This record gives sequence, structure tokens and C-alpha cells, in this order.
Amino acid sequence: ADQAGIGQHAQGIHVVIHEAAGRQVPSVAHDGRERPVLRLELHPSVSLLHLEWNVEPIWQALTRDAETGVERVLLEPVEHRHSLVVWREGLTPKWRSLEASEAECLRALPRRETFAELCGIAAQRIDAQRAPAAVVGWLQGWLADGLIARD
Repeated sequence: ADQAGIGQHAQGIHVVIHEAAGRQVPSVAHDGRERPVLRLELHPSVSLLHLEWNVEPIWQALTRDAETGVERVLLEPVEHRHSLVVWREGLTPKWRSLEASEAECLRALPRRETFAELCGIAAQRIDAQRAPAAVVGWLQGWLADGLIARD
């Protein structure tokens, strides 16, 4: 990946995230250069799971059965390596499957990676030109879902 190109795309992206999410972006610090460094932290309720089996359809079926009172036959889980993010919204548990590049970026947040570094991680799996836009989209979703801790 072209790190210089990613760094150029990353400059000022925090403003786009701020405006699109409609929230204040936490933990913006300066590293002595002119551009701000964006570092985010996961909310304490967030867990990242690496799964070997596709259990989500079973989870959804059980939830539907509980809601409707109608019990259905469950299919056997299928072997499928992937990641799942689980968090709490108030007292309600939430979860969703993640693509590999988004999962890698979420795993980088506890290491205090910068926005530019997140773009570099994404660029290892997707096109370097599309990486900054992908990371911005994920950040918008993480903010909207409450995965990012607020100061």
C-alpha cells in the first residue's frame, strides 16, 4: 500500500467523520505535525469474536422462535471462519458479522492505532485508493452503533 497516499487521504478525514456521525469525535490529539491524529477506543461492552462456524442463522432462528412462539427445525451450522462483534446498547445485546478488513481495523483500536494506520491495515485487504473511504464508513457505523467509547 502507498503509505504517503494513505496519509494524504487521512488528513482532515476526522472532520468528515465528525460531520457525518453528528457526534464529537473523541480523543483527537496532535502529534506535533499540522494534522490531527485520531485515536479511538472501543466501548467497554464491545467484544470481538473469531468464529469457526456460521452460528448466526441459528441465533436468528432461535430469536424468531422466541418472539413468535413457533419452533422451527434448525439447520446444522456450516464451517465458516469469520469475526463477529458483540456489544450492548443499554441492556440489549447486539451483534453483527464483520468482513475481515473491518474486523482487523476494530482489533487495532485497543492498540491505539491512528486513522492513517487503520487505512494502512484496510489497504492490506482492499484497494489502497478505497481504504480511507472504507475506514470512514466503518467509523461512521461504529459511532452510530455505540462501539466507540465517548470521553
